[in-house]
Amino acid sequence: MVVAIAMQATALTLVRLRDDAAASRLAVEARLSLGLSARVAFAPTPSGPCAPR
Repeated sequence: MVVAIAMQATALTLVRLRDDAAASRLAVEARLSLGLSARVAFAPTPSGPCAPR
């Protein structure tokens, strides 16, 4: 039972990562073309009133 729950959580996490990457594909490609590492390119960008400007 515990293994099944862990597998479901993992599957949901991977689906979320895939969807987020697809939604921000253009931004990620732009960051990669600027020479950033994949880790930095895929990192979320801060937004909202507390984001650095």
